[in-house]
Amino acid sequence: MSELDLLQRQREILRSFRQATATRAQVEADAEARRKAERESADAALSKVRQETETQRAKAEADAEARRKAEQLAADTDLNQARQVAPTQLAEACKAKETAQAAMAQAGLQRLLKQTRPSPTTPRSGANPAQELVRSVSVSTNASKRIQRSVEALQRSRKAAASRRGLLAALAVIAILFLAAAGFLGYQEWRIKRTYRTAVAALGAGEWEKARAELQQLISLDSDYKDAQTLLRESHYRAAVAALDAGEWEKARAELQQLISLDSNYKDAQTLLRESYYRPAVAALEAEQWSTAAEAILQLNRLEPS
Repeated sequence: MSELDLLQRQREILRSFRQATATRAQVEADAEARRKAERESADAALSKVRQETETQRAKAEADAEARRKAEQLAADTDLNQARQVAPTQLAEACKAKETAQAAMAQAGLQRLLKQTRPSPTTPRSGANPAQELVRSVSVSTNASKRIQRSVEALQRSRKAAASRRGLLAALAVIAILFLAAAGFLGYQEWRIKRTYRTAVAALGAGEWEKARAELQQLISLDSDYKDAQTLLRESHYRAAVAALDAGEWEKARAELQQLISLDSNYKDAQTLLRESYYRPAVAALEAEQWSTAAEAILQLNRLEPS
C-alpha cells in the first residue's frame, strides 16, 4: 500500500468519523430530550400519587376521628344517665327493703329476717300486712332490676371505650407502618434519581470514571431504570473517543475493548477500535518510524485482514 493510498484512506476515515460524530451528537440530543420528558412525566406521576395518598390518609383519619367522637359521646351519655338514675334507684331499693322488713315483722315473719331487727319504718295504718309485703317485694324487685340495668349500661360503656382504644391503637400501628413503608420507598426512589442525575452530570462533564461508578451503583439498585445500561456503555464510548482525540491509543483500546465486551454492536465501537491502530500507524509513517508503523499495521490487519 503506497503512501498516497494511505493518505486517501485516512481522508475517507476522517470523513466517516466526522459524519459519525455529527450523527452521534444528534442521537445524544434526541436521547437527552427523551430523558427529560420521561423525568418530567415520572415526577408528575409521583406527585399525583403522593397527593392522592395524602388525601386518602387525611380522609381516613377524619372518618376515624368522627366515629371515635360519636362513640365517645354515646358512651358518655349512657354513663351520665346511669349515674343520674343509680342514686334514685338505690334509695328506692333501700326504702322498699325497710318497708318489707316492717311488714314482715308485723306479720310475724321475724325468723325470715334471720333475727334481724326491723327498721323503725311503720307500715300504713289499716293496710293488710300480706298485701303490704307483696307490694314491698315487688318494689324491691323492680328497683333491683333497674340497678342491674344501670350496671349493665355502665359495663357496656366501659367495653365500648376499651374497644375504641383498641381500634385507635390498631389505626395508629397501621399508620406508622404505612408511613414507614412510604418513607422507605420514597428514600429508595430519591436515592435512585439522585444517582442517575449524578451519573448524567458526570458524563456530561467528561468524568468517565465517576459516571461509570454511579451508573454501576444505579444498576445494582434498579437494573432497568431508564437508560442506565445504555449510559454505562456510553461512558466507555465517550472515554474512548476522548482518548482517540488526545492520541492516547492504549487507553482508547482499553475502553473500546470493555465496551465491546458489554455490547459488540454498540454504535461504531468496532470501527473505532481499528481506528486506534490506524491513526498511530499513519502518524508513525509520517514520522518515518517504520517499525512502530509496521507493528500498528500488523495489529490492524489482525482485526481486519482485508
